Amino acid sequence: MGIEELINYVNQYVTIPLYANDFPKKAKGDCGFVRLEGGGAPHMYIDGLTYPSMQVMIRHEDEQAASIEAQQVWDTFNNKSNFMIGATRVRFASNGQSVPIYVGKDESGRTLYSVNVSLIIL
Repeated sequence: MGIEELINYVNQYVTIPLYANDFPKKAKGDCGFVRLEGGGAPHMYIDGLTYPSMQVMIRHEDEQAASIEAQQVWDTFNNKSNFMIGATRVRFASNGQSVPIYVGKDESGRTLYSVNVSLIIL
């Protein structure tokens, strides 16, 4: 599973453009990024069983809209099982916290939220 596949999957559930790994300097206004992270070590005995994690960061000029977008991402992955992201079968996804994390405001006063998700892939 690559970052572009992950972005394409999350794009089905949000109304803002998403980018890979960070907010590009050219990105204006409301947008987000998806970051694929290392997660846990691969399973010792089952070949191909991995535990990556991901972060989706939402940035929006409207605080309520930011909250809604972040909640949509959270709901998308909350205890979801047996689904495909691109050509990769995800056995289970779980959120790293009970609600999206309010990160604060950026230098332009836009609201930031983060959703962290752990995946089990085989």
